[in-house]
Amino acid sequence: MGRNDGENMQIGLHDITGRAYPEWAALCAQVHASLYPVAAGERKPFAEPPAVVPDGTLCW
Repeated sequence: MGRNDGENMQIGLHDITGRAYPEWAALCAQVHASLYPVAAGERKPFAEPPAVVPDGTLCW
């Protein structure tokens, strides 16, 4: 469905019916647990850079 301008991508934590995207919600919960300690300088950020989507894979 999406917006009236043709947008129909997964944006946000929930789909159009209000169901959470489970993988995205689990990752957000994992990040949230470390967010404040990292911001307060109590914990170092991740030692390894995060995995990223290879260039060009989001184009169609």
